[in-house]
Amino acid sequence: MDVRKIIVLCAMFCVINVFAMSATVLADTEPNDSFATAEPTYDGAVEYGTVDDEADSTDYYSIYLNSGEILNVEFSINNAINNLTLYNPEKGIIAMNEGIVFSPPHKAVTTGTYYISIFLPEGGIRAQYSLVVTVSDGGVATGTDTDGDGVPDNDDAFPNDPAASLDADDDGFPDAWNPGYTAEDSTTELTLDPNVQDQSESNMMQYLIITIIVVVIVVVVAVLMLRSKGPKKSHKQSMQPPPPGT
Repeated sequence: MDVRKIIVLCAMFCVINVFAMSATVLADTEPNDSFATAEPTYDGAVEYGTVDDEADSTDYYSIYLNSGEILNVEFSINNAINNLTLYNPEKGIIAMNEGIVFSPPHKAVTTGTYYISIFLPEGGIRAQYSLVVTVSDGGVATGTDTDGDGVPDNDDAFPNDPAASLDADDDGFPDAWNPGYTAEDSTTELTLDPNVQDQSESNMMQYLIITIIVVVIVVVVAVLMLRSKGPKKSHKQSMQPPPPGT
């Protein structure tokens, strides 16, 4: 096989593996195999994870719902039979099925943190899954906006502070500032969630490293291909007559 083709194939293999590694950023955060370690999720989130009968048979997610809001979870898994379960804030089971959605979508009776679990029964095959989480207001009045930040109170984790509105893990620390606001605008002395900042910095560093690796691979491949195209030596025999006396 041509050396250049081998080089190109190797480069493609490396690039594919690099991007496969970057895809792990979307995976569930372990450990999340109990209520206490449930991974926070939110409206509009798309979660990816893996369940394994031997090492990790159950994954938990948590979501904060206001009374009257409606939760819908679209669930898909590649090759396993499993149980999808929804729990109320007291951790009691309120919905369970083996289908791809909760049917019908669940309406929160009380305000609090609800939980979703994906369980792989004994003997199941290791499988990858995805969750698409959506929350609707269920007819709850959404016009009230106490702090005037443009986010209705029933969607605002900090309804009395215009600087922030999102707190996915319900720890009292905002995940980000509202557009155009900073810590100086906070009326309740809020500070950003350090866990979210650390994760964001980690993700940025990972993408930077991946980008550098891909650029280096492309440059090396280009250099090797150029070198392999070097000047060709002529193999034709000289047609000049031999020198006198030979």
